[in-house]
Amino acid sequence: MYKTWIYFLTKTIAEVPFQIVLPFVFSGIAYWMIGLNSSAERFFIHICIVIITSTAAQSVGYLISAIVPSVSVALAVTPVIVIPFMLFGGLFINSDDIPDYFIWLEYVSWIKYGFEAVMVNEFDGSVLESCNQTESSQPCFKDGQQVLKFYNIDTDSLLPNIFILIGLAVAFRLLAYVILELIIYQRSKHTRRK
Repeated sequence: MYKTWIYFLTKTIAEVPFQIVLPFVFSGIAYWMIGLNSSAERFFIHICIVIITSTAAQSVGYLISAIVPSVSVALAVTPVIVIPFMLFGGLFINSDDIPDYFIWLEYVSWIKYGFEAVMVNEFDGSVLESCNQTESSQPCFKDGQQVLKFYNIDTDSLLPNIFILIGLAVAFRLLAYVILELIIYQRSKHTRRK
């Protein structure tokens, strides 16, 4: 039988092509359809952010699958775990409006760091088309700095957000590995007693 670390490492390595190709294809289509910044540099930075964010999300999936006993339980538990991270990730609720007792969710939310990185990549230094304030009750932004200020995003947060995403991906995966090792250790200890 394989050691746990060998299984975990080979599974991680085997999934790398999919973790790169699928977000690349998704972003390659969606980026231009949405009409985001047409700079090639920003496009490739966007692709990297999406790849790293999806890797962090997959690492959360590893963690959940290591904790729960079956696929059916994982399917029931995952939305309960993921939805709070979505809510407090910065898009639905602004950072200043998050209650103090939920603020910790913001700091471990891979969605927050991915969202902020994509926002900075798209809006930092950009000039927006003019809008007519009388047409809509939505805010009218003249430039990207106003958009970032509206969402309380620091313009210097691109690289820190990317590094935090990488750190979260590694941390979630390591935690999943440790939990898997503990479960296997407990099972082997239990079977030796019989």
